[in-house]
Amino acid sequence: MAVPPNLINATVINGKSDLLSKGLGDPVVIKENPKDSGKLFKINVLKLFKLPCPGEVLPDAFMEFYIDNAGITNATTLKSNANCIWKRKYIEIDPYFRTSVEYVISKESVIYLPEGKSLYLIQNGVIGGKHYSLTLSYEEIS
Repeated sequence: MAVPPNLINATVINGKSDLLSKGLGDPVVIKENPKDSGKLFKINVLKLFKLPCPGEVLPDAFMEFYIDNAGITNATTLKSNANCIWKRKYIEIDPYFRTSVEYVISKESVIYLPEGKSLYLIQNGVIGGKHYSLTLSYEEIS
């Protein structure tokens, strides 16, 4: 059994960033903190960047982000636990720049991901792997 993270006198704090480009599939694991990892993840920024699909006029996407137990593979189970932290029915594309940027988590609203928890994405609609990316900035505390 791993020693739980020491938050008062942390011995290691690593700053990390990931650029994720995910395809369809529910749910998608954005970040996982395995049980007994001995770490706590402080998620500072999760930014969603969307490009329009070819020929797309008005994008219609449904995206939800959840925090729940690690290892969930069924979107229905995830939704029934009601741990949704962010939900959008439509992601608007700027008509001038033809892109969209949404901050799911920002420095003003950080989220801690304890041991045995994961950050998930459930998506529906016109979003595909080549049409959006996520930038995740976090600290790994142990």
